[in-house]
This record gives sequence, structure tokens and C-alpha cells, in this order.
Amino acid sequence: MATGHPEWQVLVNALDQSDGYSYTLSYARAKLNIIEGDNQQRKWGLLFTAARKAIANNQTQEMLTQLRKDALGCSKKLMIGHTEWQQLIEGLC
Repeated sequence: MATGHPEWQVLVNALDQSDGYSYTLSYARAKLNIIEGDNQQRKWGLLFTAARKAIANNQTQEMLTQLRKDALGCSKKLMIGHTEWQQLIEGLC
């Protein structure tokens, strides 16, 4: 998340924790962290949180579609050489 706006980060974190019905906010947080963050463990944690929500709410196909679309852009650096990527995809299939 953007380090210059801690109050914004707190708000988004609270919204994400209260939203148990959709993967989209967790996924958006993960994408922001992929772009702006440098903590690999946090990036994967956010992506797997989004995946758990997608699975729990029958949204796996939507998330897979979004992951594949984003693989051409911001998620590309996560795809290459990371076993977590394959685990994420397999978990959603």
C-alpha cells in the first residue's frame, strides 16, 4: 500500500476484513502491494486471502479470469519463478 497515506491503508484494511463475501477488495489490495510493495510474503498472503474468499463465495472463475488478465501486467513478475503462483492457480481450479 502507499506508504504516504497510512490513514487510507487503515480504512482499506478495515473494509477488507469486514467484507467476507467477495475476493475483489483483497485482490485489489494485493495488486497495490505488488505494484508498490517489496515484501514478497505480504504479496502472497494477500493473494491467498483473496483466493480463499473467492473459493468460499463461488467466485473462482472470476478470480482466475482476473489473474490471467493481470498476468500480462502487474502480476507478471509474480508468475515467473514462483511456485506460489502455480499453487494459487491450482487452488482456484
